Amino acid sequence: MKESISIAVNHEVLVWAREAIVLNRTNASEKTGISAKRLIQLEEGEKQPTIDELKELSKAYKRTIATLLLTTPPKEKPLPADRRTVDSKDLGNFHEKTIMAIRKARALVVSLIELKQDAGIAIPRFQYKASLQDNPAIVANKMRKEWNLDEIRQFKNINFALDAYIEKVESLGVAVFQLSLTQDHLRGFSMVDEIVPIIGIKRGDEPATAKIFTLFHELGHVLLNDGGLCDLSENSSLQIEKWCNAFSAELLIPTSELLQMNIVIEQKLKGEKIWGKKELIELG
Repeated sequence: MKESISIAVNHEVLVWAREAIVLNRTNASEKTGISAKRLIQLEEGEKQPTIDELKELSKAYKRTIATLLLTTPPKEKPLPADRRTVDSKDLGNFHEKTIMAIRKARALVVSLIELKQDAGIAIPRFQYKASLQDNPAIVANKMRKEWNLDEIRQFKNINFALDAYIEKVESLGVAVFQLSLTQDHLRGFSMVDEIVPIIGIKRGDEPATAKIFTLFHELGHVLLNDGGLCDLSENSSLQIEKWCNAFSAELLIPTSELLQMNIVIEQKLKGEKIWGKKELIELG
């Protein structure tokens, strides 16, 4: 009979790896096929895992076996603040795919920095900032002129415009990634705790105008030096989300220009006073 060989691990690392992917013990047991009782023994250091168990834990926790063999739990940067407007019971809780997207973005920016350093390419530092006390429309108008965004708005192909906007934001010293954000109602996220700020926007079938709005919304978070995971709800009660929505909308279409559009004039004649984000991005 083949003998199962146990592998010496620090049980605290096993607990850290499970909690980092937001799994409780019941879920972890289901994903790994390791009984709940056995999992408790492993996490409390009463038993050591076999190589097969370690492989299953590695797969379920999205960590390499080498990571699970670390002598102490590593220190990781936390997830960005939850800016969604979903039910309160969901706030702060994320699907593992969302967590993996965040990890991927952090890993990509580290690789990007290393590649540029190896190639002798200077890494631009993001030099701009704003506060919630600033008028987002005034900030947006100033930035639009300074960044020459009106030139990009003349593009006939909206997909080319999206690429150009991303390139412009990256030239300012921000890393922009299009990632699979299929869970948690997310449209985008931003992180400002890396050497290079990060913006992630949802990859997929969304209209390019919606992606541009998300890009500028998250750029607003970077300006405020306060990242977040966002669903970009126009009904958000969070001041920072309102600020970033207003900033993004003004970058897309200046209010002075918006008021001259026939569709806006028609809406005003109908008595429509409230414009949602959907209408704004369609106008863009």
